[in-house]
Amino acid sequence: MTKMTKIQVLSDFRQLWSDMIENEPSFKGDVCAKREEWNNYTDFLCKDGSITNSQYDNWTNPF
Repeated sequence: MTKMTKIQVLSDFRQLWSDMIENEPSFKGDVCAKREEWNNYTDFLCKDGSITNSQYDNWTNPF
């Protein structure tokens, strides 16, 4: 299985976050919630095998 790059993960996450804001506008501008969701998303991807443990451990939170 090919691992995702940070650019791919970030692109996917931005789309997911945009969809989330559409469904729950109260999250717009909530930086803490966005950071938490990024952490949850990368945790899921790591457990799913879409990214490596090294990627998960070394990527900084872009938000």
